[in-house]
Amino acid sequence: MITRPALPHTSDGPPAPPSRGRTRSASPKTHGRAGAGQDSTALAWPHRPPPAVTAPVDWTRAHAWTFEPVDATRFPEIEPAREAGRLGGTAPAVFSAANEEAVTAFLTGTALFTAITRAIERALTDHAPDHDPSGELTLHAVREADAWARRRTRHHLHRLVSPAKGA
Repeated sequence: MITRPALPHTSDGPPAPPSRGRTRSASPKTHGRAGAGQDSTALAWPHRPPPAVTAPVDWTRAHAWTFEPVDATRFPEIEPAREAGRLGGTAPAVFSAANEEAVTAFLTGTALFTAITRAIERALTDHAPDHDPSGELTLHAVREADAWARRRTRHHLHRLVSPAKGA
């Protein structure tokens, strides 16, 4: 099991576990409406910014959002995602499945965070797209690619954690 250092949290107590389903906001400004202010809370989890810092979004009014270019150095997984999109076919399914397996391994403590991108890149590199003679992308092909990528990623991560002796 890989141990990670504890993450800092705000002074209002330990971070809450991730929510499953709808929750109610504890902010007095939201008056307990479901969904109010959850966007900033979800994005900041496990760090909980004080309500004064992250005002709830009023979805009944128009808002302007600004998106900056992605910093590929800070977010290395963006390039494999773009490559999967360029390749098309079953590559996006391989990317998604490998990402889900690698993130699960990280969250359960069996893989390092830095292994996520390497596992995805490995799955995309090793993937041999199954081309239908008709040129159509079938649900069967996507499901097969997904299952293959999950097996391949688990195998790759297992080898990273417990390499063979003498290798």
